[in-house]
Amino acid sequence: MSLDKPLIRRFAALFGVLLLSGCAAGTPRQIAAPAAPPPPDIESLIEAGCYRCLEAGLEQAAGRRDVEFQLAILLGLRAKELGLPYQPWLDRARAAMPAGPEWPLYLEIAGVVRVDPLSGDREEILTLTTSQRRPAETVQGWRAALAGGTASAMFRTYLDLTLACSLGQRQDAIAAAQLVFPDAPLIQYRIGTCGSPSHLEQLRAARADYVDADLPLGRNALEQPVADQEEALRRFRSARAAFPESALIAASIGDVHREREEWAEALEAYDATLTLVPTHRDALLGRTIALSNLARHDEAIATATRLLDLGNWLIGGAYFWRGWNQYNLGNMTAARADVDEARTRAKAAATFVLSGMIAWRQQDLDFAENEFETALSIDKGQCEAAALQGGVRAARRQWLDALASLQHAQQCFDLTIALRRKFIEEIMAGPGSPEGKAGQAARHQRVIEEAEKNRDDARRSAAAIEKR
Repeated sequence: MSLDKPLIRRFAALFGVLLLSGCAAGTPRQIAAPAAPPPPDIESLIEAGCYRCLEAGLEQAAGRRDVEFQLAILLGLRAKELGLPYQPWLDRARAAMPAGPEWPLYLEIAGVVRVDPLSGDREEILTLTTSQRRPAETVQGWRAALAGGTASAMFRTYLDLTLACSLGQRQDAIAAAQLVFPDAPLIQYRIGTCGSPSHLEQLRAARADYVDADLPLGRNALEQPVADQEEALRRFRSARAAFPESALIAASIGDVHREREEWAEALEAYDATLTLVPTHRDALLGRTIALSNLARHDEAIATATRLLDLGNWLIGGAYFWRGWNQYNLGNMTAARADVDEARTRAKAAATFVLSGMIAWRQQDLDFAENEFETALSIDKGQCEAAALQGGVRAARRQWLDALASLQHAQQCFDLTIALRRKFIEEIMAGPGSPEGKAGQAARHQRVIEEAEKNRDDARRSAAAIEKR
């Protein structure tokens, strides 16, 4: 039997389709990948202005000394704002400086812009800041010079905004910058950090790469009438993930956890800060406080001693907390020596309370009573001082005076309880997630429960005296 030719042609066509589709060989068709979009040009990266944008622009700036110089200056300024190492950027700007009289001025301006004290060692920052101070007339002259020049107008505007903010002349500078560059993210960021958080919020919402804004936005959350600590932590954590080499960001996280009495988390953040800057005074004090509240007394004493060995900064706090830990370990002689040093540096009510407690343990009742009285003269809200004073007076059989102190203590604890309950109401009505609010409210609730216990103790002691 023979097949007719049309049927043969149909089978051949079908076989050809199968071969073309790859089914006969079992291999899939290769689909060409879409072409990658071209990288942004330098001008676009400068206008975008985020830290990583500026870094990417610098990579493309080879052979263009004026552009390389401006990008390095912008990166140095941004590094100062974020608490990052900035000197390498300024060194690179110096190496790339073009010929001409205007360029050294730009480098000088970038060099004298202050850095945040939490960025590093306070002593080094103070020494640097002192050497970099310039009279207001000099800065005004710089601003006038920035009105012209061969550097880009956007670069000069960024420098002008930086100087204007330092002089408290931000409004006119912001208005001028908005007029010329209404949409440039680089300028909007600088306006935002110059006292206009709404610019930062809009910029951060519009651009996922502008994680630079999270540090100032986190700080702004803490400066609200009711501080949004949860939002601040969210922002700081985002900034830390992007810029792990910033001691400023790590220390800021530690400070929020310390305020929330989250001692283990605070300790972790302060340790991270000290890994970056081993002589970071604020982190050393924060670490001492966290360790103290974790009852890790020996470690707290060692950290406070490290801070004292450095000298000059936060000395009163270091002596207080070292004395507090010595007291808790029962080392009364060492505790007395430390608290006496603390008393000479700051007239803080808490220091006099601790001093009175040590004196009571040492059976120096006269001195103890005087210390509690001094604490109350500084702060009538030192409820523990009133209760302890009542106890000392009772030990001295000064019954009527003891009764007065214990009644004062009861009233003080009642007021503390009422205030803390009000704080809880404000927290629950304020911003934040239910979990975050619950955490903040729990801290106040712990204070309430402690105050209730102390108030009841004072009430029982007062009742016992009244029976006499």
